[in-house]
Amino acid sequence: MNLTPPSPTLMYALAIGSLVMFTYGFYIRVKIYGITGFINQFKYFSRNYIKFLRDVLLQGRVLNDPYIGISHFLIMYGFLILLFGKVILGFPFLFNLNLPLVLIFGSSYFQYLSLIMDISGILFIVGVCLALIRRVVIRPWKLETGMEDLLALVALLYLGLSGLLTESFKLIFSSLSSAWSPVGSIISLFLTSIPVNTAETLHILFWWSHVIAACIIIAAIPYSKLWHILAVPGNIAIQSDKPLGSITTPFLLSELLSNPEAMENIRFGVGNVWDLDWPRKFMVDSCTNCGRCDEVCPAVASKRALKPRMIIQKLKKQLITGDVETLTGSIISEDEVWSCTTCGKCMITCPAWISHVDFIVDLRRWLVGNSRLDKKKSDLLSNLAHSSNSLGMSQWDRQELAAKLNVKTIQENPNVEYLLWIGCLASYDSRAIKISESLIKILRTANISFTVLGAEETCCGDPARRLGEESRFQEIALNNIELFKKYSVRKILTLCPHCYNTFKNEYPKFGLLDIEVYHYSELIENLMRKGAIKIGKPIDTVVVLHDPCYLARYNNIYNQPRTILKHIPRLKVKEAGNRGKKTFCCGGGGANYWYEILEEKRISVVRLEELTDLNVEGVITECPFCLAMLEDAARIKGIDEKVSICDLTELISKSLDGV
Repeated sequence: MNLTPPSPTLMYALAIGSLVMFTYGFYIRVKIYGITGFINQFKYFSRNYIKFLRDVLLQGRVLNDPYIGISHFLIMYGFLILLFGKVILGFPFLFNLNLPLVLIFGSSYFQYLSLIMDISGILFIVGVCLALIRRVVIRPWKLETGMEDLLALVALLYLGLSGLLTESFKLIFSSLSSAWSPVGSIISLFLTSIPVNTAETLHILFWWSHVIAACIIIAAIPYSKLWHILAVPGNIAIQSDKPLGSITTPFLLSELLSNPEAMENIRFGVGNVWDLDWPRKFMVDSCTNCGRCDEVCPAVASKRALKPRMIIQKLKKQLITGDVETLTGSIISEDEVWSCTTCGKCMITCPAWISHVDFIVDLRRWLVGNSRLDKKKSDLLSNLAHSSNSLGMSQWDRQELAAKLNVKTIQENPNVEYLLWIGCLASYDSRAIKISESLIKILRTANISFTVLGAEETCCGDPARRLGEESRFQEIALNNIELFKKYSVRKILTLCPHCYNTFKNEYPKFGLLDIEVYHYSELIENLMRKGAIKIGKPIDTVVVLHDPCYLARYNNIYNQPRTILKHIPRLKVKEAGNRGKKTFCCGGGGANYWYEILEEKRISVVRLEELTDLNVEGVITECPFCLAMLEDAARIKGIDEKVSICDLTELISKSLDGV
């Protein structure tokens, strides 16, 4: 197939001009973050190659939405194949790059390439048309469409159509075989009435318009929304290796205590986008404004002020414009910042791998650092400072609970396998204490050696960190780590997923090493598998399992509770649409349990409605906070007498003794 350009010199000049514009735009864009940072960050690609393969090359997260996933897949690979083919055919001096393939396929190589390009061209057009239909006709609420979006798609559509028409007109007046250009051949059948001279002229016109369109599109990439073609793969390539369940650590309190002068350089939170480091500025700039985060956000579902997409877009706008205005209170409202439950569903949904929760917590840190807290938030921090627990109760109550449950403290019984960390709610709240009672009964049935800290147990610090009080959190963490070292703790067993996540994913940064952390569902499932716990008493009811965000999403613990439920005779378990890693928040995370946010419908009610729409008699959870939030929602809806809400331990305990 001969696609030698009518004027190679002019075409090369256009291509070089396009590349110069692209290179200059790329430099200007990267200069915003810093050239040195750009070079340094990509050394981390080796730790992210699996993410890159799955979510860039295979479009994993994009394909979670089949419609746009297929559209994007066709556009991306259609464009790449066409670009490769055009470069090979239009720049003969690059022929040596194809030498290995020529040796394999012989003289048929360029015919095969022509066939692949022909098919790729029509698939590319189909992909662009699907995207246009979605933005112009379907118009999903989560998707914001502007003139720039439409211009980009129209330009891509013209690129594909002009390429096919160029080929079709060529087939009218040339003697080339049409077998290797089936799509172009079919189109040319409808153009046979056109005189040969006219076909030649149209071929040249479309050829040049195709080349010009391609050059404009490539040159425009750094200056337009097409930047995501490079930014999204780049952001995925340089992802941090911190666990999903942890958030950024702006400083280390232990280092500041040993070097007080370093306090002068500490920033408490993010006042504007320029307070971010290089990777996070780049992360902000990789946002495609697709709205998938809004689609899954519980705050959006309950009509709170927050839209996670807009948080990132406002940061991005400030980054691009160079504005230095303080964000929170003017560009981003305080209600937006406090509306987040830090459930993390936005982060596992985002095709660009943006860490929305980290940005929101950093904005909270700025508010805390500037004393912008209402009474309820201030009371929470005061409770942590003066009572060592989030509820402001006496620490001695924990000691009395241990005595009531007939559990020896670690001071009395240091040589045990597990330290049972009860947590604030299950130590003080009369309803949540029943979870503690049930778990202890199960552990004793299985002859597990365990103890508690009693009055020495404090808060794990999760509410402080998620609220934005980083210093208080780190102080709590360092004190707890010293306590674990003091008693040579090797295994920690938790009731609360928030405590579990904090110990497992947050504390290692501050020195918690060589300690195994378990949630009770992991241990119980393992004990059942070994035969140490035998459930035989039937429970004839229909239930649905609510997966806590901090357990299922942040720590991949969702199969274990389902395995446990399967062991209970006659129990029927239904599944919610939002389950496992894609579970829907109860509304209590991110310290939201301790304060109120203006909303049209409570997040807990939204979640409970989804669960009870399955016509179940009970809801099972594995978190004291989820239990409290869902029971409150049941009272609001007036169904607390119809639908029982209980913890998994309570159900297991009931099946053990038949009560």
